[in-house]
Amino acid sequence: MFSLVLASSLIAGSAFATITFDDLAGNITPIPAGYQGFNWVNLYDLNGDSYSGNPSGYGNGVVSHHIVAFNAGGTPASITKFGGGTFDFGSAYLTGAWNDGLSISVTGFLLGNPIYTQTVTVNTSGPQNFVFNFLGIDAVGLVSSGGVNHGYNGQGPHFVMDSVEMSAVTRQGVPDAGATGLLFGLACAGLGLVRRKI
Repeated sequence: MFSLVLASSLIAGSAFATITFDDLAGNITPIPAGYQGFNWVNLYDLNGDSYSGNPSGYGNGVVSHHIVAFNAGGTPASITKFGGGTFDFGSAYLTGAWNDGLSISVTGFLLGNPIYTQTVTVNTSGPQNFVFNFLGIDAVGLVSSGGVNHGYNGQGPHFVMDSVEMSAVTRQGVPDAGATGLLFGLACAGLGLVRRKI
């Protein structure tokens, strides 16, 4: 019985993968559709080192190596699974590019309905890790606003994003064929052990 419950929880759970953007060129171009299994709407890549002579949250927001993502024009951005389906949005490091006290509203959607909403506040001085744990969603929306310009040579409600944890998942109650076979096999083995003990 214990084995069946444990296997079921392992199959239903998800292992997050960290997306660092470091295999992108960082040329201030749109992150391509399908990158790491997702669509990135209005999210561009940028090399944080290119701002070393012109300080900003772009350089300060680097977590892993050099490349970060940002919302072009400071306008709303979204992430969906490439080819459709659900996924889990675990966490992300976020930084303000130009504004301190920048507000970022992060919403997880399923079939167009907001399921989760969390608003965070970031500064330009460095990245902050925010845990979201939005489970079983089909889209994430990110909308930034407000804040006060830090005094860098730029302006707007742009945010910087790095080291994002996401995972494609099989929803609980709808396991795939392999998971169903594994659960059935474990159930039979569990019944055999119980029968021997009786």
